[in-house]
Amino acid sequence: MDTDRMTLETVVRAFIRPILQEVLTEELKNLAMFSSPTAEVRELEVLRHKEYLNAKEVQALYGLNHKTLADWRGQGRGPAFTQDGYVILYRRKDVEAYLKSTKRRTIDQQGQRVNLIGR
Repeated sequence: MDTDRMTLETVVRAFIRPILQEVLTEELKNLAMFSSPTAEVRELEVLRHKEYLNAKEVQALYGLNHKTLADWRGQGRGPAFTQDGYVILYRRKDVEAYLKSTKRRTIDQQGQRVNLIGR
């Protein structure tokens, strides 16, 4: 009986324990990935609380490419900005106001349904 018990313990130590450890380690990694914010998420949270953003921060937070913002500045378009020498900053509220002002409605949202089938 003691030999059977020792054999079972040997099998558990040699085969089952490493497999369980690997599975548990992987599950803990997955759990940590969802329970703690990544650096990118933390950075976005910081940006959401800043009053002034540079062009790359606007890009990270709102998806407006920093080169497009530069083009728009040259054309007198886009969100309002502040410039002091070479430093260009956008007020977060101005960017949000600009995005709201460019919002457009589709035909369906305007209540003008078009019947393309029955012409």
